[in-house]
Amino acid sequence: MRNRLLLVLSILLLSISQVNAQGGPPWAGQSNQPPRMMQRLGPADANYDLRFMDIMIRHKQHGTMMAQDALQKSKRSEIRNMTQKIINENNADIQQMQTWRKQWYNK
Repeated sequence: MRNRLLLVLSILLLSISQVNAQGGPPWAGQSNQPPRMMQRLGPADANYDLRFMDIMIRHKQHGTMMAQDALQKSKRSEIRNMTQKIINENNADIQQMQTWRKQWYNK
C-alpha cells in the first residue's frame, strides 16, 4: 500500500512539473513560455507594428475595464487612486496608438 501511494504521488508530481514546463495553469508555477499575445505578433515584417498596436489597444482596453470595475467596487482609497491612474494612462496610450495607426497605416 505504501509503495502504491508513493508511486501515485510521484506520478502526480511528475505530471505537475510537465504541465508547468509546457506553460500550464497558474497554480502549477511560472512558465518560461512567452504569453500567447507575443506569439501572435509574428515576424518582424512590414505589419509588425500594426499587429503590436492592435494587440496592445485591446490589452489596454481590457485593463481599463478591469480598473473601472475596481474603481467602482473597491473600498480602499489606494486601489481607487491606482485604478484611476491606470484608466487615465491606458486611455492616453490607446489614443496615441490609434493616432499612429491612422498616420502610418491609414487605419
